[in-house]
Amino acid sequence: MAILRKDGYASRRAATDALGLLTTIPISLPVHPETRLVLNATTFEDGSIRVSALDAKGQPLDGYTTDACRPVKGDGTGLPVRWTGHDRLPGLGGEPICLRFELRKAEIYGFELVGDATP
Repeated sequence: MAILRKDGYASRRAATDALGLLTTIPISLPVHPETRLVLNATTFEDGSIRVSALDAKGQPLDGYTTDACRPVKGDGTGLPVRWTGHDRLPGLGGEPICLRFELRKAEIYGFELVGDATP
């Protein structure tokens, strides 16, 4: 019998120090500004995942670059993504964005946009 992790049917892996990139198609964020981004992912050894939020033209949103992203490390289905000064995604009034994931020695199974009323 095979045992799969929760929501772990498929993944993208960057198993070495070489940078792995994954960019989503445009997605619309909820209108409210309390949307958090969490990952279903695993990092290996000294690996990490960083995320940038891009506008419709593919340009990083101010404050949501990979340089501003705190490295995501660990193994879990709800690993939070945080940027310097930002714990939540920007409220853009429904404007679509793309997410760009930079992986080093990491594997990503998915992501989730989680909304809550806690500021």
